[in-house]
Amino acid sequence: MRELPESVLERLADVDGVHNGAIIAFDAAAHLPDHPEGRPIGVARWMGNTTGPPELSVTVIDEYQGLGVGSRMMDALLALARKRGIRRIVADVLRENTPMRSLINRYRAVVQPSGDPRIVRYRVDI
Repeated sequence: MRELPESVLERLADVDGVHNGAIIAFDAAAHLPDHPEGRPIGVARWMGNTTGPPELSVTVIDEYQGLGVGSRMMDALLALARKRGIRRIVADVLRENTPMRSLINRYRAVVQPSGDPRIVRYRVDI
């Protein structure tokens, strides 16, 4: 997909810290004129769900993977979620995404049925 639909962009931008929360990681050593805080390198977020616990996603750009960025964002995101009263979060992860599976397993994630053999569903109790 080259461009996200407007409805998806609106949902991603709707971060209120309660129903939808996000933590963004920056490389402060990268001095960019349009980003005084540094280069954006990753985002961890939860998105509220009307039918169950909020959904988790973590994204780190390729050249920063394996450096602990995802772990630090997860720590901060889960601490924020706990402060906001969230007690459980779920994540659907592609079975082949071993870095994300390794990351989420550090948080005592419980595997649940996903209904799709390509997807591993995790539940993290916060």
